[in-house]
Amino acid sequence: MPSTTLQPRTMGTAQPAQFGVALGEFGFTLRQLKRTLSSALLRPARPVAAPMNACAEANKVRRLADSYLMCDPGFASDLYAAADRHEMVHGA
Repeated sequence: MPSTTLQPRTMGTAQPAQFGVALGEFGFTLRQLKRTLSSALLRPARPVAAPMNACAEANKVRRLADSYLMCDPGFASDLYAAADRHEMVHGA
């Protein structure tokens, strides 16, 4: 039965120069994050599109089903059924 043996290594303390480099990189990353967040928060919000009615949503699903009709007729059939059910439930 094979076995694996792990040999522990002694961990030395971090060198002050390495700590300074890491601290500098951390500060740089924080400045980039601050710049990104401030530009995202100051950017005007995109207008929200008006919600579609049930008939328009069902027609969109039917157009998707049309694109799958030749390569996957079973999936297209499921999409057509879902569109019909959506129209019945949410009114048309």
